[in-house]
Amino acid sequence: MVPAIVLGALLTGVRTGAWRLEDGLRGGTRGNAVGGRFDAQGWHVTDRRDRIWYAVPRLASGSVEFTVTGFTMERLGPMAETELFAMYEAGYGISEPIRYAPEFRENHYKCMLRVYGLAETGRVGQQKLMWGMCPSGSPGYGMCGCGSFFEEPFGGSGTWDGSPQRIRVEWGGGTTRYLRNGAAVLSINWSRSGLAFGPQDLHLSLGTSRPSAVDYAQLPVGVVFSDLVIDGTEGPLARCPGGAPMDAGPPPVTPPGSMDFPAVEDVTVDPAHPSTVFPDPRDLSVGAADSEFYVKFRVGPLPGRVVRAQLLLRSATHASAVGTGASVYTAGSNTWSETSLVWRARPGGRGARLARQEGVGVDTLYTLELPAGAVPGAGTYAFAVLPEPGDSNAAHFDAKEVSPSRGPILRLTVDPTMSVSDAGPMPDVIAPTDAPTDLPAPEDTRREPPVEPDAATTPDAEAPPDVPSPRTDGGRPSADSTDPDVLEEPGSDGTCGCRAGARRGRGWALAGALSLLLRARGRRGRARPGRGRASDQ
Repeated sequence: MVPAIVLGALLTGVRTGAWRLEDGLRGGTRGNAVGGRFDAQGWHVTDRRDRIWYAVPRLASGSVEFTVTGFTMERLGPMAETELFAMYEAGYGISEPIRYAPEFRENHYKCMLRVYGLAETGRVGQQKLMWGMCPSGSPGYGMCGCGSFFEEPFGGSGTWDGSPQRIRVEWGGGTTRYLRNGAAVLSINWSRSGLAFGPQDLHLSLGTSRPSAVDYAQLPVGVVFSDLVIDGTEGPLARCPGGAPMDAGPPPVTPPGSMDFPAVEDVTVDPAHPSTVFPDPRDLSVGAADSEFYVKFRVGPLPGRVVRAQLLLRSATHASAVGTGASVYTAGSNTWSETSLVWRARPGGRGARLARQEGVGVDTLYTLELPAGAVPGAGTYAFAVLPEPGDSNAAHFDAKEVSPSRGPILRLTVDPTMSVSDAGPMPDVIAPTDAPTDLPAPEDTRREPPVEPDAATTPDAEAPPDVPSPRTDGGRPSADSTDPDVLEEPGSDGTCGCRAGARRGRGWALAGALSLLLRARGRRGRARPGRGRASDQ
């Protein structure tokens, strides 16, 4: 076997002009192997975390091409994602093996080719190409100090039959392309970004470091890589166009007459973790067929009537924060816990859409206007941030675990001259925890038994199987995981203790306990024929 070497150390003088490397991978490699086995056919993957990395010159334009054999649908297995190839910034003290988070995940020059596994319903076998650039220099990852670019389209044939597949990724002239067997599959145009591809140091990798950090990614065991060719032209180090590095930004300034309530709980759920909690508590992610997140607030006593309600979300500082958009709905329940909520037990959304953000950039504060009636008074409120069908590029926001100022905030503007009882009928929202709970229940429209939120309290707990997505009919949420009109009654610890129904769309006042009790009693006995109470379900 040829000893592994770092190719960049062999280069001397100024790095300019054309550069080429050929590595047949038959019997050995000119790169740095981390696992696997070599023979006359090529490099055999023996563990899902295997990879080979190469240190190469700063290729401002170029291509990477290799053959993969034995890649079949069966070898995709239950894993959600297969990582075939990556390219990334390796300067500023970033060392190998590169850590997945944050060095690779938030890398300033990140390219990755992914194949979706059997856990990705609707995308199985399709490929995703990621391309990100940020010329702000040290440390080479994290928040970008100037303009950045990131896109990650997916598509292509989902068929893999084990035959030799020639894979090629090429970049230059403002375009990055992925080709399979000579045919263009995905293309990214970054010509209008004003940025150049110019990391301090460049590493390329067959496989990635990601499977070493997450249990749903892999390089399929049994596939064989061969005939690698890296070709390109060296170029200068890219720099920010005169900008100083940005800081994390000051906390949002609360306008006079407003009150800010930071999130008390927030959590992402995704289909790759059907019965385990999302592994990154700092990341609130939302994308079609990818992820959604939930945010909970506790509102204390208010000095008057709420006349304006806003949800403040700040996008993440890394390039992959860029996304298509996100929509806000009332969550189907406010009794979930961020420490145990999983995809199969997610409450989903209910009622009409409350707010919509089209397009998400990097490190940007978004203020989403909610109906004032969505938060009529003191209580616990939960919101579901869900994707629309066209939100193919997942957006990323900062959770409260990043910092209190960057996490979600519920901002309420209150008119002290008006009492809470002056409020008109409120829209379809989850009731505060101090609401009456003996109102008549609506007709049950579910076709399946209800799914109780937080059914899985440990990673290996049994979760309700195959809960449908809470989004149907063009992006509107559906009540397939919780009753669409269920209100929550608080227990002694402030969390929900039992369930009761309420007629959809009916408003009720919060002027005081006596007034609430009288209203509740006044509604008893008015249930329509055939409608039972929640406690009877």
